[in-house]
Amino acid sequence: MTNPRRAPTSPDVPTIGGFSVLPVNFALIGPAGLPEPIVAKLDAATNEALTNPQVRARFADATVWPLGGTP
Repeated sequence: MTNPRRAPTSPDVPTIGGFSVLPVNFALIGPAGLPEPIVAKLDAATNEALTNPQVRARFADATVWPLGGTP
């Protein structure tokens, strides 16, 4: 595992200590000038979805730990 912490799905697989880890980022992207109310609604819905245990479990199955955030 190149993640700095062990994966819950593979707790016996050690991490590689001392190496830099390049994060992988996923993002929702809209067109320039997207109205602020739409940006806010998408942001709220995304962050709410990321608190859902079923959604988090699906990400964990892929050894991805979503953080959420702000627009």
